Amino acid sequence: MSDALEILNEVKTTADLRNLHPLRLHRWHRALLDLPDPVYMQYGCSKLLEQVHQVSAALRAMIDLLGAEGLPVAPQELAQRTIQTFRWYVPSDHRAELVEFQASWDKEASSWKLTCPVEDSHTIKSVPGLAVAFEKSQAWANELTPEEEFDEDDEGVE
Repeated sequence: MSDALEILNEVKTTADLRNLHPLRLHRWHRALLDLPDPVYMQYGCSKLLEQVHQVSAALRAMIDLLGAEGLPVAPQELAQRTIQTFRWYVPSDHRAELVEFQASWDKEASSWKLTCPVEDSHTIKSVPGLAVAFEKSQAWANELTPEEEFDEDDEGVE
């Protein structure tokens, strides 16, 4: 927790990508959001910086209101909930293309909702955190039915 609070003091809202060393951005994002590695690695620098700015403003507001000791959960969890939605892609044993997954924070249920928009947008799995969401997405991707193969030579008329 202290790492996140130390980093929070270091983050400046005026920092832009041209003047920010990539390792500093990496350190800030990892300390403030602590996303699972495969999810983190799928975002570009501009998106990471946007998330850092959004999260630092929200965390500062929460700390000003409740104090550093009064936070209801770890700063990283608050940061993830502030962003609210994360999207990533995973390989599937049965598909040639990567499969898209999305986790969204559901404030009402106080849990993350995992969906696979490509396969079935009506199926929603409730998970306690993003690390579990990523693990479930890998298993879900491997459970998907194989894509139907299209035969160019078959015109459908016999």
